[in-house]
Amino acid sequence: MNDGRALIALRFQLLRNILATVREHSRLKIAVVLLFGLGVLAGLSYLFYRMFEFLTGRMLQDMRFFLDEYIFALFFLTLFVMLVFSTGIIAFSSLFRASETEFLLTQPVSVGAVFLHKFSEATAFSSWAFLVLGLPLFGAYGVTSEVPWYFFPGIVVFFAAFVPLPACIGAAIAMLVAAYFPRKRRHVLAGSGLLIGLAVGSWALQMAHFLRRDFEVSQAWVERILSTISFCQNPWLPSRWVGRGVAAVAHGQPGEALFFLLLLLSNSLFWGMLCYLLAVRILRRGWSVCQAAGQRRTYRLEGPMDRLLDAATFFLRPEMRLFVKKDVKTFLRDPAQWSQVLIFVGLLGVYSLNLRNLGHDTMDIVWKNIIAFLNLAATSLTLSTYTGRFVFPMISMEGRRFWILGLLPVERRSILLAKFFFSAIGALLISEGLMVLSDYMLRMPLGMTALHCLVVGLLCVGLSAIAVGLGATFPNLREDDPSKIVAGFGGTLNLLLSLVFVAVVVAVVAAPCHLYFARGTISAATFRAWIAVSIAAAVGLCAISCLVPMRIGMRAFERMEF
Repeated sequence: MNDGRALIALRFQLLRNILATVREHSRLKIAVVLLFGLGVLAGLSYLFYRMFEFLTGRMLQDMRFFLDEYIFALFFLTLFVMLVFSTGIIAFSSLFRASETEFLLTQPVSVGAVFLHKFSEATAFSSWAFLVLGLPLFGAYGVTSEVPWYFFPGIVVFFAAFVPLPACIGAAIAMLVAAYFPRKRRHVLAGSGLLIGLAVGSWALQMAHFLRRDFEVSQAWVERILSTISFCQNPWLPSRWVGRGVAAVAHGQPGEALFFLLLLLSNSLFWGMLCYLLAVRILRRGWSVCQAAGQRRTYRLEGPMDRLLDAATFFLRPEMRLFVKKDVKTFLRDPAQWSQVLIFVGLLGVYSLNLRNLGHDTMDIVWKNIIAFLNLAATSLTLSTYTGRFVFPMISMEGRRFWILGLLPVERRSILLAKFFFSAIGALLISEGLMVLSDYMLRMPLGMTALHCLVVGLLCVGLSAIAVGLGATFPNLREDDPSKIVAGFGGTLNLLLSLVFVAVVVAVVAAPCHLYFARGTISAATFRAWIAVSIAAAVGLCAISCLVPMRIGMRAFERMEF
């Protein structure tokens, strides 16, 4: 108990230190984070408000209790799966890769106290975002429905009783993998992700079949929709318990809500006890095995990857090709980077593949044009997120090893150009593929597809130059955590400029297209002239976004002392 109290006091002291450092951040960064956070919450609240407003219609009013139960159960089932994965990944890193765990295990501290200390940290990191995203859902539900006064406190209680259950399962899986499958952890993660992806894809295809353009809202149609998500009502799933309990709270049934709350709480305590006993038995074993597990993979010089990269970057000088290959291999060897890219690109790809199933390809050209530009904007904004998260910190991540670059017979501007081409080529391969797929599914004219691909190409080049140039202008060679590097002034400025650049370029090109297709206020000849002018303006903006940041970055990089 003394060990536990000491670690709890340490956690509160760290929290106070974090809150104290908030004052040291720039007001610009705090304002930007708050603005975009509130914007996301406002958008989600509006979407959920319209959804619940639709459900309160006369035709669906009689089925409202069952609809609420299904919606809450599906939400918490999704939350359950994501919490298992996120807590498992974070717990594995914090228990078996963090230097703090290594220090605590060498101190006179019990293994159970160490586990509870790191488990609480992993649970807090993995669950706070889901809690914030759940606020718009339940807030919109409370506004559109007549709920009792204890609905919102009840949501907090149910959430607090629910989160430890998937967190314990994820932590237990992480400890078992570390203790018995240390070299197969990536295979286990990839296999689990593949199975879940196949299940979600199969369900999405079924849902798309019912959401075609020619549907008619009726009780039979709603029942068919509910049949496709009936798996979330399995009585053995915790999502069923919490969904039923929350629906009972909303409809003024405190007795039934209390029953499901106690059922959920008892299971959370039971799995928490099992997870704690498992940690006491195998945590040290898992940590020792992970430290002793070596890499069996050997990296060969001039392998297939090197030949492929040489062919893709044939137009670069030899020393620049070496830096590009180094950055590509560093990216591929870090699962924390390529897994995030793969997840979001996969989600955009699944969305693009289902455009026809949603009936968007049969819409009028006006709506298809709007949807196509919205897809272009979504792809570009996602791309700006990746350049800010992975490209901007590349210079800073070299850290204290940067002095090696000063000994190489290579111009410093060649290093920056190599990182620029690495980012631009990778972004072009991903973004152009998504754009072509989206327009193909929408059956857009070939000329419009070519226009969208040109705009995406310009955005890829401009965003890469902004991230590389500002990364060299505002480096942080003392920090190893890329998330902290991005959180600085340079990362905030990079985010702002990237968002403004994407918004201006997309608006410049989309305006004449909307005037031509939607309003018909301009003729075909005038439309072609306006398109030429908008393309010229987009090219000019891209040139400015390339030349100015890269020039400033090169000047700062050449003056930098290693």
